[in-house]
Amino acid sequence: MLELPVVHKFGGSCLRDATDLERIAEILTNAHQPVIVVVSALWGTTDRLMRAAQEPRYAGRLVYDLAKHHLRFSPTLVESPLYDVFQRVLEGIEESLNALASDRDDKIAYNRLLASGERLSALVIAHGLSLRGLEAHPVGAEDIGLQLDGAGTAARVDIAGSRAKLDRSAFHGVPVVTGWFGEGTDGNIALLGRGGSDHTATAWRPCFKPNASCCGRTCSASTRSTRGGVQSSPIPYLGYGKRWNLPMRTPPSSIPPPLSPSMKWASRLKFAT
Repeated sequence: MLELPVVHKFGGSCLRDATDLERIAEILTNAHQPVIVVVSALWGTTDRLMRAAQEPRYAGRLVYDLAKHHLRFSPTLVESPLYDVFQRVLEGIEESLNALASDRDDKIAYNRLLASGERLSALVIAHGLSLRGLEAHPVGAEDIGLQLDGAGTAARVDIAGSRAKLDRSAFHGVPVVTGWFGEGTDGNIALLGRGGSDHTATAWRPCFKPNASCCGRTCSASTRSTRGGVQSSPIPYLGYGKRWNLPMRTPPSSIPPPLSPSMKWASRLKFAT
């Protein structure tokens, strides 16, 4: 990928069912530059995984429900070579929940559990896009060198560290990259905070080239304004339903942590619905 890519980020609000794939495919088909697709987990998946971490004894039921939900999104995945990877991710969910059943404070198992939502999403979206004529393939952010600045949890992407370790060979066709997490300073998966997928999306172009303009495109399932909160101490987790409604009661604002790569590298952003 010699030309700098345009980054398209798709959040859970526009990853609800198979019809959303049509709109995503249309956006990407009409792109005139190389692209990177950054995805969140499918709508509601992260909430379910977080709840499951508190009740890990129901691992079998959760795995069954997640498999059913994701296969509704992309039914023919079962006939694809990616299905083996899909099954391994599901097995990893069960293993993480079993580990949490023994030790609720197992941070590595917890992070692996939550990261599985983005992994499943990347698989079904990449498969769905390939059926629509795009050379899409799933990519794990930590597998190709995305470095974060903390262990377990992190505030931001380590741009310089990521650039040094970046596996550029993964960026061919339409790479569908997991958002929200990367490799922490301890070598294990680390998670970003709320808005983490937006943050990773804005980080990719600077990872390719210093001072690169970060052109991104975010698909929204709604015409509501892009809103969010300011950087603050962690607060108790809000479900997506509450998170969706709460900002509507406040003035529009940007989100400093997600946008920090763009500000630091004098980049510009382009959002579209």
